[in-house]
Amino acid sequence: MEKSVKNRLFEHGKIIVLYGPRQVGKTTLAKKILCDYGSEEGFFNCEDISVRDALSSHSAARMRSFFGGHEVIVLDEAQAVQNVGRALKIFIDASSKLDEPVAMMFISGHASIKILRARP
Repeated sequence: MEKSVKNRLFEHGKIIVLYGPRQVGKTTLAKKILCDYGSEEGFFNCEDISVRDALSSHSAARMRSFFGGHEVIVLDEAQAVQNVGRALKIFIDASSKLDEPVAMMFISGHASIKILRARP
């Protein structure tokens, strides 16, 4: 699984979604990959109100400011954010228009149906 994720990690404009039942290693895998890329600070728990607020703002500038210039960003428990799919689309589209490298994100959470239905 790790090799498969790493092979797709830097595909332009793509978001990698890790989902499955609780306690199967989604967060552990994401943290290991972050560590491999020297970007441990790129881990954000969406159950934290400040992370939810940044994503819920749907403001590309606010999200860029909050998430910083990490090469890889992990959003854990992303199902905690209402309309997370829309927020990520805004973030990635804005990054592309500014000629900034598009941050690749993992989204993990046990409520995968909520994530997959979260479309703009």
